[in-house]
Amino acid sequence: MELAPEPPEPPPPPAEPPRAQTQETPGLTPKRRPLALPLKLLALLTLGYTGAFVALNPGADPWVLGGVVLGGIGLALTEWSLATSSS
Repeated sequence: MELAPEPPEPPPPPAEPPRAQTQETPGLTPKRRPLALPLKLLALLTLGYTGAFVALNPGADPWVLGGVVLGGIGLALTEWSLATSSS
């Protein structure tokens, strides 16, 4: 009785290239995002307009006011998140 031949050994995994060392030098700022400040200002402006709409329309339908509040907060949070994201 013959035995099946043993399968060849798999090749070794390729060596990963060394990653660049990212040491921050004191006094230097990390990579800046040019749209961070305008997005944060836009988020604050969105919250301001949302609050002003609710304050100036107290007799509006509560569902409309709720939608404006939720939409304004959601949009402001999205803008703020984009401003502070690391990518």
